[in-house]
Amino acid sequence: MLFPTGAPRVEFQAATTFDVATRVTAGRPSVGWVHPAPVTFCHQGWIAAGNLTVVAPGLPEAEVTRDGTIAVTLLRAVGTLARFDLASRPLPAGPEMPTPGAQLHGIHTARLCLLEAADAVEAHDAELGLRATFGGAWSPASTGSLLELRRNGLVLSALKPASRGDGFIVRVLNPTSAPLDAELRLGVPFATVAAIRLDEEPDRFAVERVGQCVTFNVPRHALRSVCFRA
Repeated sequence: MLFPTGAPRVEFQAATTFDVATRVTAGRPSVGWVHPAPVTFCHQGWIAAGNLTVVAPGLPEAEVTRDGTIAVTLLRAVGTLARFDLASRPLPAGPEMPTPGAQLHGIHTARLCLLEAADAVEAHDAELGLRATFGGAWSPASTGSLLELRRNGLVLSALKPASRGDGFIVRVLNPTSAPLDAELRLGVPFATVAAIRLDEEPDRFAVERVGQCVTFNVPRHALRSVCFRA
């Protein structure tokens, strides 16, 4: 599927693992490589060029051409592990072995969303739409939200139970090029909050608490996790 943006583009952005990557539309130099680098790339939910953002969860391959067109691959299927007659490859990538299991016959359903002048937070919300359940005293009838993150460019990346013991984990992503302060406000009581790493071992960054509000700094293009326990 092709989505023209109306103007040539040199750079664009795309969601990647725990970050937002800035990419270029120019092809990568192939000098010194046996196989030229592909112009397509894998994304983690959305691609943004100019004022257009294409949110495409479940369709992880895309390309942005120099004229500014966002291209999203709907289906890629292969019949053999490698081919000897591909003009794009000077050498085969492997044996010419049939791969009937790679065809994935059946019905494929995809959901796309087009946004105008969206930031990473809006694109992430459209791609994922964070959902959570909580087994404590909080209920939908309670006043206020279970969890609020001040919208200052940060993204609520995860809200999950702790892997060890009671409590739950909140992860906050900073996809921007400047450090930002995260401000979390909980609608449920908690006794302690601590900085942790992705493996849920203790971390050393500072976490401050005032009542039900917790603040901490998130460096540029970084992820920070905190653990709340009753």
